[in-house]
Amino acid sequence: MKYLNAAFIFILFSIASFGGGIVQKLAKAAGENSNIEIAFSQRKTMSLFDEVMESKMVFVTDSKGRMRWQVLEPYQSVTIFDGRQVHQFELEAGGWKKLDFAGADNFKKIFTEIRNVIGGKYSETAYDISEAEGKLVITPKDSNVRRVVAKITITPRADFMGPEQIEILSGDGDKTILTVERATANPANIDDAFDASDILKFNPQN
Repeated sequence: MKYLNAAFIFILFSIASFGGGIVQKLAKAAGENSNIEIAFSQRKTMSLFDEVMESKMVFVTDSKGRMRWQVLEPYQSVTIFDGRQVHQFELEAGGWKKLDFAGADNFKKIFTEIRNVIGGKYSETAYDISEAEGKLVITPKDSNVRRVVAKITITPRADFMGPEQIEILSGDGDKTILTVERATANPANIDDAFDASDILKFNPQN
């Protein structure tokens, strides 16, 4: 599923009580910037094909645990978790279409877990978290989760105010590298980002 990996990327925003070092520094910054908009460029390498996919996207989250994942290029889509439900839309020839897809329950489960962790309701046994060569390595302990995301490696910015690059190794061997292009704390009209009744109300900052 092309969006499922996105949910796991932001585990770093929810590990506020794990060990020291990189984790503590990133978690402190995440806590200070709980309302944030992040623009990424993505480079994905497929394990079974000699193919590289590049795209651009925006992630928005707030202190209530709501989330918006918007793909800008090469296609356009919006996935919103409004705190209760997951809504997914894609731009087709006739305009924006709301999708009814089999992964909705998985998205809701994952996003709810992240929301609970942000609020301090989390299990410290869910992930193996380690540091290697100045990077943070996160490995889900649940074998079912590892079938989707085997490992996440986060390279922090020099000032530890957030991630500089996130590498996701999927269970099937595909590798996705996300590079942070821009991060904006407390973006204007952030509530609009989570309004599934009018997804065009929120305009990602340039």
